[in-house]
Amino acid sequence: AKIPAGDESLAALKLVSEAMIRYAAGQTGDAESLAKRTLVEDRFNDVALLLLGVIELGDGRNQEALKHLKLASETTAKNHAMTRLYLVRAEMKTGNLADAKRQVQDLVDQEPTLVQAQYTQAMIARADHLEAQATDELKRS
Repeated sequence: AKIPAGDESLAALKLVSEAMIRYAAGQTGDAESLAKRTLVEDRFNDVALLLLGVIELGDGRNQEALKHLKLASETTAKNHAMTRLYLVRAEMKTGNLADAKRQVQDLVDQEPTLVQAQYTQAMIARADHLEAQATDELKRS
């Protein structure tokens, strides 16, 4: 379908939708390319920023993931639980345990049924060499 000239939001929506489909199909490179093209159309597209962060974390590009996830959480996805969860994971992987602890506790407090947040909280405790706390967290989740 042709995108009308000047309708960047529609172009971004089309690109990021295809990016998600490609990612789900295991076509990570294509998904990343489409997500980056989305950001050309809409530099604060929360779905594209989240998708890039997830892809980059999976590839071990933790600093890039942190950059994209921070941008999303500071702009269009301030309260989006999954964006915040992946931001915590990026902070943990970049060695910023203090921010990761604070953010994940806030997320667990706001989303007490989000098991992934509780699991991530346990992984942060483990990374901080707090095995007993990590084990307790895993038992609760």
